[in-house]
Amino acid sequence: DAARQAKRMSLLDKVAAAHVAVSDSAILALQKALEKAIESAFPSNANRNPWKPPQLVQLQSSLNKAAAKALINSLHSVDELEHLKKLQYRPEHWPKDFPATWASWIRAKLLYTLMPADRPVWWVISQPLAIGLTLLGLVPFGVCLVPMTALFLAIDKTDEFQLINLVCMIKAMCFLQRVLLGLVGLVQLYVSSTSDSCELFAPGLTDLEQLAVLTLLPMQLLCWACLYQFATVRGARTLAHKRKKAAAVRRKHGIPSRSAPSANALNA
Repeated sequence: DAARQAKRMSLLDKVAAAHVAVSDSAILALQKALEKAIESAFPSNANRNPWKPPQLVQLQSSLNKAAAKALINSLHSVDELEHLKKLQYRPEHWPKDFPATWASWIRAKLLYTLMPADRPVWWVISQPLAIGLTLLGLVPFGVCLVPMTALFLAIDKTDEFQLINLVCMIKAMCFLQRVLLGLVGLVQLYVSSTSDSCELFAPGLTDLEQLAVLTLLPMQLLCWACLYQFATVRGARTLAHKRKKAAAVRRKHGIPSRSAPSANALNA
């Protein structure tokens, strides 16, 4: 594991070095293009105006280069900030400490096992906890409510992706449960039709099958709760975006905001 981690870090260093090299070459090309654009907008060439003093021509040329360099530096600063922001979200920059409380640790363990951000699905299906929770979710006789409810309590209710992901997981579990129940019912139908035990083994006669049907109701309630929370979060974010956009339009046209008192109100 240590050798693999070292190899991965060396690969990341090479990628970062290549990114820096490409950024430097792109910045140099952009600087030359900006210098040409500024020169065309504010020409300092003495051939176009032979009566212009050479000192003024040199000063204007240096100002054009300084303006282009300032623009490049500002763009480079923005690019560096974006690059640093992306680096913060890499797994190697995540906090290494475990959560303080046992409840937070259980929540983090459950979410990382079922919804990891840096692991493929093949890693998930190789984890014993994920396999156990999946098997529990496939049992349609009320047992499936345990992992689904625990996952519903563990996810972030303000994250739209986690809410929709949980809805998809619940729907997938319900589909697989119905497939398994259909196969079991097919076997029961065959056994009851080829023997004299039709009154005992016919499909739909046991209490477990009725319990499996009743289990669909709380599973659907979990889906509806996730969808309701999703609609609430999406509506709040849409409203905040509209208010921010309206505030920007008001500032652009010099209209005072609704929260700020008007001049007439202050005079009154």
